[in-house]
Amino acid sequence: MGGMRQKNIDECAQGIQHCGPHAKCINTVGGYECECLPGFERIAEGAGCTDVDECFLSMCHPAARCANLVGSFSCSCPDGFVGDGMQCHGNQLL
Repeated sequence: MGGMRQKNIDECAQGIQHCGPHAKCINTVGGYECECLPGFERIAEGAGCTDVDECFLSMCHPAARCANLVGSFSCSCPDGFVGDGMQCHGNQLL
C-alpha cells in the first residue's frame, strides 16, 4: 500500500524558474515563488517586478532633489542647504 514519493525539484537551483532580473527565487514544495528585491514591487499577479519610484513616495526632504535610480534613489540638498538629502538645513555662515 505504499505510495510513490515524488522528489522535489529545486527550480531555483536548476535555473528553470521565470522570476526575472529583479526578483529572488524561493523554492517551495512542488514549485517556486518569486520575491521582489528591495526597491522593486509586483504591480499585478504574474507580472515581473518593477522599480519603485521612491521620489513619488516623497522619501527625501521637501527641499531636496530626488533622483530615482534602478532599485534605489538618491537625495541631495540644494545649494545653500547642508545635509544628506533626507534632512536639509539652511547653511548659515557666521
